[in-house]
Amino acid sequence: MSGNVALEERVAALESKVGQILRGSLRQKDWRRTLGMFAGDELMKQIDAEGPKIREADRRAAIAAIDAGQS
Repeated sequence: MSGNVALEERVAALESKVGQILRGSLRQKDWRRTLGMFAGDELMKQIDAEGPKIREADRRAAIAAIDAGQS
């Protein structure tokens, strides 16, 4: 009988852990939780400003590489 009790306890612990994991993964996947997360953050403003500069530099480099190959 003690084997059944130990098994039941282990199954109950596993069920509890699976429930925690499922609840956590559902909460993490909700993109709405991140809205406004960085509002007013100076670092994020700098990151947002640098993004277009980096993309433009990449575009110019790609165009220069294409032009160099055509000459």
